[in-house]
Amino acid sequence: MDTPWPTREFDLRTAQKVIDSFIQDSDHTLVGVEEAHLQLEGNFNISRADWVVALQETFEKQYGEKRGREVTDRVLTTLITDGEIAH
Repeated sequence: MDTPWPTREFDLRTAQKVIDSFIQDSDHTLVGVEEAHLQLEGNFNISRADWVVALQETFEKQYGEKRGREVTDRVLTTLITDGEIAH
């Protein structure tokens, strides 16, 4: 993700609005980014939190599917790592 991100500040503000709507909505609980489920058959299933799905849908509407996924990844990385590289 070394490529320029000219819409960074706008995208982070958009993400904050989406996250705030989940915090204020009593029907939603803001949980982690991903929830892992280990099924009896030994399958491993990763499901994304509702707020992450809403965030990606928002960016896909703004930028299209491919760019929307890229922006979602950048926003989540920024929020989780606060600009630090996670190893």
